Amino acid sequence: MEGFMEIAVKDLSFHYTESSDAALSSLTFTIPSGSCCAILGPTGAGKTTLLYALSGALGAYSSGLGTGSVRIGGEEFNPFPKNVLFPRVGLALQEPHVQISGLRETVLEEIQFTLENIGLDEDLVESGAIDILKQMGILHLAERKPGSLSGGEMQRVALASLVVARPSVVLFDEPATSLDSHGCLTLARTILSMKNKSTVLFTDVGLDLSLVAADWILVLQKGRVSYFGSKREFLRGLGRFREILPTDALDPVL
Repeated sequence: MEGFMEIAVKDLSFHYTESSDAALSSLTFTIPSGSCCAILGPTGAGKTTLLYALSGALGAYSSGLGTGSVRIGGEEFNPFPKNVLFPRVGLALQEPHVQISGLRETVLEEIQFTLENIGLDEDLVESGAIDILKQMGILHLAERKPGSLSGGEMQRVALASLVVARPSVVLFDEPATSLDSHGCLTLARTILSMKNKSTVLFTDVGLDLSLVAADWILVLQKGRVSYFGSKREFLRGLGRFREILPTDALDPVL
């Protein structure tokens, strides 16, 4: 990959149909290169739609109406990419089984499959796969069949299959949803290790992961920016988000 990239979104709006309300409405923000941004907000706020727009999945698979622009690194899109940008931009979906190819017998082979597809030298494929399994704390799953995994295990394998490609931009859609406390801690450490190597954005309905891993906080409400700024400033004004974020349920585990 060509290194991490700044992401700049300007006046981005999107409607799934002409008659529907805006899923995204006049979004403007810039995520510095090599930093991490948490995208927060209630269900229906537009978080997933935004990630799909940045990854190219929205342009590739939706016929909706968009305006504005997205710049990823030195490339500008109007309004957003029309094709999936993997492996330069990687998107981890909420449903991990969607990202399991079903073409390989073991977890190790599944991770190797990603490396083969991005053209990694054959002699580096196995070592690269083992390294990411160690990093994600799932080396013990290497010889398991992907279809036999629990939801949390499959989530971690799906994340590993994305991270191993070393995208310049990594987009996680609610990555902590199926994980237990140990899995969440491993995920937080993984995201922290990726900063200054990739530009990372993740969505979440909670706050625990954000308060550990994020540099920037973007809060969406009904497709609009309710807040964008540093984590420190977000914490200073935490009370203003009480109606749309679980500010009373901060988990001390992380």
